[in-house]
Amino acid sequence: MDSYIIHGTLTRNLLNILKDGFIDIKPKKKYITILSVEHPEQIFTQLLYRDMFDGENQYCHWFDSVIILDKQILKDFPFYVCDGVGGFGLSFKEGYNNDRFVIRGKGKLKKMPSLTKLKNFINKQIQIRKYLHQVNYMHSHEIMFGKKIPIKKYCKCIIMTKYTDPEYVKIEKKIKKICDELDIPLKYQTLKCQTFNIGTNKLLDLIES
Repeated sequence: MDSYIIHGTLTRNLLNILKDGFIDIKPKKKYITILSVEHPEQIFTQLLYRDMFDGENQYCHWFDSVIILDKQILKDFPFYVCDGVGGFGLSFKEGYNNDRFVIRGKGKLKKMPSLTKLKNFINKQIQIRKYLHQVNYMHSHEIMFGKKIPIKKYCKCIIMTKYTDPEYVKIEKKIKKICDELDIPLKYQTLKCQTFNIGTNKLLDLIES
């Protein structure tokens, strides 16, 4: 495959997501990693694809674990892509109907929506930020979903940062057990970095290895 939907999270939150069996639009407050004061009850994701502009230098996502989702979800679920990071609505309905969207889908589509416009938009945003001496693929766009995402159906694999901290190791063992039960590949990137700073193509290589 040439593209995926990714959802970054913290390892402790990943364990709770796997226990629940879905990524929730309204997680418990202690599990919220962004917008902890006012959460818009939407799921934040991004499009990851091969050979994006300056991909070898781009930070791939937030936090230290990433859930890789099948892009089929863009055909099945309603979604919208806001015009730049932070352009989402206060609710999914508001964001979906906002004139600032880049592309959107109503769900239950007969064919996969074209991603050309979105890829062009992302590449343009990356070029602008590079001109400003910023490396911000993760700040180029957001794909928003307004309903729970089932892990077993849509998760292609999970990638975690490999740490040696004893508490982390305990959590990782629990995550591995659930992944084995769900037949979800669990892979690791060894950089001690919370931004998966390995370039987008290398992350795609890891996903598809």
